[in-house]
Amino acid sequence: MTTKQTSKRRFEQLNRLTDAVLPSMPKGTVSHRLVLLLAFRSARPSGVFILTKTRLAKMTGLTPRRIRGIVKDLEAWKLIARHQEGDRGPIHAYRITYLTYTTEG
Repeated sequence: MTTKQTSKRRFEQLNRLTDAVLPSMPKGTVSHRLVLLLAFRSARPSGVFILTKTRLAKMTGLTPRRIRGIVKDLEAWKLIARHQEGDRGPIHAYRITYLTYTTEG
């Protein structure tokens, strides 16, 4: 996929996130939306992202405990899922589940 195609796909995904997913989120607090947007920003084309809860706390200004609760909520709502990618110890990889990633142009 070319850079232009990748950029187009990324904007399509961002539009889906902002137009369909965020407005329909249960308990759709600003904090949950912010964490999901940061996850999207950090995600690879496969939808997998690795952000420690400490890093998310620093990026959002929330406490690590609050971030843990938000991540659990996003998992319960099936917006993200834990992704097994080798042994990383306390650092977990997650996959954004609502995105459609394809390799077609």
